Amino acid sequence: MNEDRIAAVAAEQQRQADAKAAEEAAAKGREADKKHRAKVNGEALAALVTAGLSELAAKSAITAIAQGKVPHVKIEY
Repeated sequence: MNEDRIAAVAAEQQRQADAKAAEEAAAKGREADKKHRAKVNGEALAALVTAGLSELAAKSAITAIAQGKVPHVKIEY
């Protein structure tokens, strides 16, 4: 019976460690995605400013496009 309890405790500790590792991996993935989206948005912003929009107008356009508020236009991340 004691061995079963030790095995159960070890299994629970492993489950907790696996859950923590999965959450850390997910957090890293979210951070990487956030950085990638910021880079893509920044490049699109620069192109719109180069095309003649003010920075404020370009930011508004990028935000609207990213939120799906501009029909037939989307940003590929």
